Amino acid sequence: MGLTGGFADVGSLYDCFTGIHLDELDESILDKYSEIRIKIWREMIDPMSRENFHRLWDPAHEEKRKEFFKMCEKASDDPVWGKSIAETIHQVRHDFTQYFKSKQKQSGKAMGDMATSNGVLAENSAAA
Repeated sequence: MGLTGGFADVGSLYDCFTGIHLDELDESILDKYSEIRIKIWREMIDPMSRENFHRLWDPAHEEKRKEFFKMCEKASDDPVWGKSIAETIHQVRHDFTQYFKSKQKQSGKAMGDMATSNGVLAENSAAA
């Protein structure tokens, strides 16, 4: 999860810098970026990374390891279910282009009014 989270961080930061450069966002987006990325790290990336580490290296997690590899086999054997599992990775992303001024005008919402549960609105480089 660390590398995947890093890609999501960079993609999101790219969108913020692009928005600032294009005058679609002001610098306050960087505070929002920090707040959202820290929340995703605390609630999803860090716990999942820790669980993965323990599952693979801690003898006390032998049963969880077996369950995990059974799930991997099922994902391989059932492409539809496997795809649904693979798509859960999108939860670590957040589309910062949703705060662009041009999109705010289209939707009629201000930046502070827009929120999503997991931040996925796949229209840009970070969330596509």
